[in-house]
Amino acid sequence: MLRLIISCCLFFGLCSISSLQAAEDLPIYRAIGTVKSQADSERNSAASIYFGEVIVRASGRREALMNPIIQAAIPKASSYLFSFSYTGNKTEIIEGKPQQRIGIQLDYSAQAVNQLLKQAQLPLWPTQRPTVLIWTAYQDGLPNSVELQRVPDEMAMAQLQSQTYLRGLKIQTPELDLEDNIALSAHDIWEVNLEKIKAASVRYKPDVIVIARYQPVSKGSIPPAKILNEMNQDESITPLKTREPEIQPAAVTETEIETQDGGLPEIVPVGPWVVEWRVIDAAGQQEWQDQTAEAPELFRNFANKLADHLAAQYSITLGQQAAQTYYMHLGNVRHFSAMKKSQAYLKSLALVQKSELIRVNEQGLFLALTIEGDARLLAATLLLDKRLLPEFTVPVTSTPSTTRSEIESATADTTLDESQAETGSEDLPIEVEMNSPRGTSDDPLRYIWQEE
Repeated sequence: MLRLIISCCLFFGLCSISSLQAAEDLPIYRAIGTVKSQADSERNSAASIYFGEVIVRASGRREALMNPIIQAAIPKASSYLFSFSYTGNKTEIIEGKPQQRIGIQLDYSAQAVNQLLKQAQLPLWPTQRPTVLIWTAYQDGLPNSVELQRVPDEMAMAQLQSQTYLRGLKIQTPELDLEDNIALSAHDIWEVNLEKIKAASVRYKPDVIVIARYQPVSKGSIPPAKILNEMNQDESITPLKTREPEIQPAAVTETEIETQDGGLPEIVPVGPWVVEWRVIDAAGQQEWQDQTAEAPELFRNFANKLADHLAAQYSITLGQQAAQTYYMHLGNVRHFSAMKKSQAYLKSLALVQKSELIRVNEQGLFLALTIEGDARLLAATLLLDKRLLPEFTVPVTSTPSTTRSEIESATADTTLDESQAETGSEDLPIEVEMNSPRGTSDDPLRYIWQEE
């Protein structure tokens, strides 16, 4: 019998947020730490200590800390501060002894940090980042245990919380309410029932869906995805990548945990552990496998690998490629405030060097955008915030959160192909790839502005 722990647990920084609340941009350029006192020397020391994590978050690269220009800047990190504040007294255990410390919040200048990355010829991962939804199923392998539980190992989840915050991953928390219970079971996750998993994910509108299955190594490798194998006959399923060699079974240890009601202690396996992570995003599907002695290490390793994967897709390299100009027609701009908001939004994007309004008419705005990157990167970035939706075409394959209803509402004169419309539920995420406009004055990118 299986004991599966289903988790729809996702984290934003070090605290959870509502699943139906739009996640705001992450505090990429902020660091939280402690100091001994409010002396200038303590603050300057803290600015240098925590500057490294800001560089890693902003660049999306762990190896950025090895760059000579970054290493030279770390001792002078206080010059990159925009503001700082103290957040009250805290007790920390240092060398086994409790010591009083003062909390400090350090806000570094985004402009100064970005300029440093440019000088070091490092990429910039802008604050517009994909939202990640994680479904996990855990099999402990104990006999005669069939109950389903909601929360996986707390230490493992705490490790995921901490590492996703450090890497600047944008995470969202599902409700785990009746709707989720009806839509998805632990067995659906364990079998990788993509149809049900995608359907259950629609309400959260993620840009990335992650499916995690893990168990003690004593049970062998993670079994093949039952439902996915059947679906793989469909050519629309992207082949999996980065599959690691099978992991050989190993001995598993156990530990006793006392129950809250004072009953007999519960025997819980400790590890080693094996995990399969399946990532579904605009790039298709990736499959990663890992084995560690402790479960928390699985989640720390995954957070790093996912951040590396997403940063490679969405980062821009400042000043290392010629700027390109693309023309855009922006519809649904019906009043002056919408015009100002839409222009301000485009100018706020890190890859946009310049946004020039060419003309205004009843159909909307005609703009010239000078960007560091290409039209595909621009389209991928716009899909994240969903403030601009494509009117007729999608320059890149849409992410899992792009539903038929969203595309149909954004389309003026075109509809989906009838064969697509008849396939599956209207609420299921779909992947759409259409012909792209060239972004010229005669064939501009066409988007529709979405009011908040």
